[in-house]
Amino acid sequence: MRLLPTPPPGPAAPNDRERSGPALVSTYLRLLRYLRPYRGRMVAALLCMALYAATSVFSVSAVSPAMQVLFARPEPNAPSAPAEVSALRWLPAPVRDRAARALPLDRPLIALERLCVFVLVMLLLKNAADYLQAYLMVSVEQAVIRDLRSSLYTHLQTLSLTFFHGQRSGALISRVTNDVEYLRASIASSLSNLVKDGLTLLGLLVVLFAASWRLALVSMVIVPPAGLALAAIGRKMRKRSGQAQERMGELTGILQETIAGIRVVKAFGMEAFEVGRFRQANQRQTRALLRVRRLGALAVPSAEILTTAVVVLVLWVGAREI
Repeated sequence: MRLLPTPPPGPAAPNDRERSGPALVSTYLRLLRYLRPYRGRMVAALLCMALYAATSVFSVSAVSPAMQVLFARPEPNAPSAPAEVSALRWLPAPVRDRAARALPLDRPLIALERLCVFVLVMLLLKNAADYLQAYLMVSVEQAVIRDLRSSLYTHLQTLSLTFFHGQRSGALISRVTNDVEYLRASIASSLSNLVKDGLTLLGLLVVLFAASWRLALVSMVIVPPAGLALAAIGRKMRKRSGQAQERMGELTGILQETIAGIRVVKAFGMEAFEVGRFRQANQRQTRALLRVRRLGALAVPSAEILTTAVVVLVLWVGAREI
C-alpha cells in the first residue's frame, strides 16, 4: 500500500521505499498539496523566515564595524567627520551614509555603544522571528499530519477484503501511525530549513562578495564537495529510515497478532515462542534505528568540519592578501 490515499489501491511493491529521484520529487509535491488550506500561516511563517535571515546577516555584518571601531586609531588633529566604515560598502548608498554618520570613528566609545544597541536589537528581532516561524510551522505540520492520517484512514475503509487478506494488520497500523509521523519533518520542517537557511546563506554570500570577491570564490571551492558529501549522507539516511519503518511495521504486526490471538497462544503453550519472536523483531528494529541515528549524528560534525575548513581557508587566503 502506498502512503498517500490518492493512487489506486493495491499492495506495495517490494522496493516501494527505494524510489528514484523523480518519483521522490513527485511524492513530495503531492505532500505539499496538503499545505493549501493553511496558506495564510505559511505566508506569515515565510515572512518571519525572511526577517530571521535579514537579522542574521546584519548581525554577522556588524562584527567587522565593531572591530574597526575598536582598533581604529584616528589622527589626533583630524577634523570630526563621518568616516567610511569599510565593512558597510555592500549596503546601498543612502543606508551606508546613515550608518557612517551613526558610527563616528573619531569617538569610538559612542560608536561602540550604538553598535551594541544595534546588535541587541537585531538579536531580539532574530529570536522573535525564529520563535514565530517555528510556532507557525509546527501548527501547520500538525494540522497536515491530522489531515493526512484522516485521509489515509478513510482510504483504508474503501479497500476490498482481498487487499486486507494480503496485508498484516500490524503493518497497516504502522502505516497510519508510525509512517505518517515520519512525514512530519518532510512536510513543513524541511521547507522551513530550506527557506530560512537558504535566505541566510544568500545574504551572507552577498556580504562576502561585497567584502572580497576573491575570498568569496575561494570559499565556494569547498561548497560543492561539502554539498555532495551531505547529499550522500542524506540518501543513506533515507534508505535506512525506510528499513527502520519496515522493522517497526514488523514489530507492530507481531504485537497485534499476539494480543489478538492470545487465547490460541495460551491454549497451545506458545508463550516462549512468541516472546522469542518478539525479541528478535525488536532487536532488528533497534539495529535499524541505530543505523539511522548513527548517520544523523555524522551529519552535524561533517557539516561543522567542512564549514571550519571554509573559514580557515578564507582566513589563510585573506591573510596572504593583506
